[in-house]
Amino acid sequence: MARQELSPGTRSYLEADDELRRFVRDEIEAAWRSQLTDRTIPPASRDVLGTMQRHREGLTRFLDNPMLPLDNNFMERVLRTPVVGRKNFYGSGSRWSGEFGTMMWTIAATAARANLNPLTYLNDLLTACANNCAKPLEGDALDRFLPWMMSDADKKARVIGRSP
Repeated sequence: MARQELSPGTRSYLEADDELRRFVRDEIEAAWRSQLTDRTIPPASRDVLGTMQRHREGLTRFLDNPMLPLDNNFMERVLRTPVVGRKNFYGSGSRWSGEFGTMMWTIAATAARANLNPLTYLNDLLTACANNCAKPLEGDALDRFLPWMMSDADKKARVIGRSP
């Protein structure tokens, strides 16, 4: 059973933790150390192994902090759409378009993390900016759109599942 699924401090957790640490030390680290000295390995592969050696502490940080995921697949999936889409979006070759896209994706991702419908949220935000003489919002007008400051009524109006 995976260590993350067990309660810290229990016997089964300690056994799983010990097994994981032993596997990383005896199997993974031993393999890359022996490959690092193998002169038949192509130079590019040796460079990757050297990077693993230099970044060992960061790559094994999950051993000391069980809350850290073993991979960053979630974040890679989050970034995939804007990275792949940038080739297809209008104006992708210009600096302003890249900066604008970055702002929009950040706002949409913040809304999604707050369990708000990103499309509804963006529609409401951009409508409010348009009604503000096409200027950015400030003060209380902006606070209405910050997920950590918005009222329960505003949150309810923008929950996931509601479309603009």
